Amino acid sequence: MTGTFILKNRYYSIIIFLISIFILTVFQVDHVVTDNAANIVAAAKITFGAGKHLGCFAHTLNLVAEKAIEATPGLADSLNKEKGIVAFFKQSVNAADELKAIQVRNGCSEGTVLKLKQSMPTRWNSTFEMTDRFIALSDIVGTILLKHRNVTMLSGDELATLKEVSRVLKPLYNATTELCAERTTTISKVIPMINLMRQ
Repeated sequence: MTGTFILKNRYYSIIIFLISIFILTVFQVDHVVTDNAANIVAAAKITFGAGKHLGCFAHTLNLVAEKAIEATPGLADSLNKEKGIVAFFKQSVNAADELKAIQVRNGCSEGTVLKLKQSMPTRWNSTFEMTDRFIALSDIVGTILLKHRNVTMLSGDELATLKEVSRVLKPLYNATTELCAERTTTISKVIPMINLMRQ
């Protein structure tokens, strides 16, 4: 049995303590899984014991991706440039309408037209989702940006780099999506996921 609670309050330690007393006595919890934030890890270890705490594997994968992006020279600059282009399309009704119109003209139905997605630091996988969608729409985006002097399209080298980033992040995206299932026990999937990602 799993007990999952979303905490949207700043009094995490008090809430965790109260919930832990209830969970420990009623559900006889054996281990606790949390994200890897230092305050949450400390609270879980103090409350349940160090041997009873497990870090969330999906969160760990997300942190690995973030660190790899930070450690790759020039990648953060390309991603920031991509974010700027996406922000332009989000803020410009004309550019967004043109993006939609060109897709419809190319045979997409209203229901299958794609929009650019913005990366959000608090959303796991959002860098992959943004980059994957940007690559899919890059030809149309480039055409539209030729008409706008205040925004510059990514260079061919930058696009090639982003395609490689998308290829590398896709297995992490698939793994975290699978591991974040709400109705199944996912801890048994960790070792098979690691083996799949190694291939």
